[in-house]
Amino acid sequence: MTSRKMVIAKMTIIIIMIILSVILVLGNVVNFLSKDRSVDRLITKKIEINGSMQWISLSEELLSNDKPVVLFLHGGPGSANLSLLNQVSPGLNDHAIIVNWDQRNAGKSFSIFQPKTSLNFEQNIEDAHVLTQYLKDKFDVDRISLIGFSAGTALGIMLIDRYPDDYNLFISVAQMIDGQRGELFEVFPLNRTLLS
Repeated sequence: MTSRKMVIAKMTIIIIMIILSVILVLGNVVNFLSKDRSVDRLITKKIEINGSMQWISLSEELLSNDKPVVLFLHGGPGSANLSLLNQVSPGLNDHAIIVNWDQRNAGKSFSIFQPKTSLNFEQNIEDAHVLTQYLKDKFDVDRISLIGFSAGTALGIMLIDRYPDDYNLFISVAQMIDGQRGELFEVFPLNRTLLS
């Protein structure tokens, strides 16, 4: 191996070690800062939805029938976090049963064996419908509420349009309007005139 290749290999290893160290430190900082904001006794549960094992989480202390059930539809696709809403707004758990769901092949529900053909809005709508039925049965309610974030807002609108009798409320956060055009703004922020 030439001395130039050795230098490149050493620099690559050093850069990777620096990146991993920064990630470790930032992860510990985030964990420390969010300690007081997280919900105690968060239950995570794996359930089968349309042939795929998927994960949900909810707060253990709120397994009562007098609170509304709220399903959180994350953004992305693929930007799942089972405890996100509970960390950002832990007070919601005082008023509702907040259910976080890592959608098919996102977050904890990721599977390397998941066929790429099943990763689409149509499949997510049907998965959310099955999860809705599961939650309605589990908590003995006629309807549940939805909070959609980013791409989860589009999923929520399509879900309510198809199954309006299952839902009593939809809260949209960072509503997705035109996903393709929105991506162009993100990638080319200075070229907005190209889309006019």
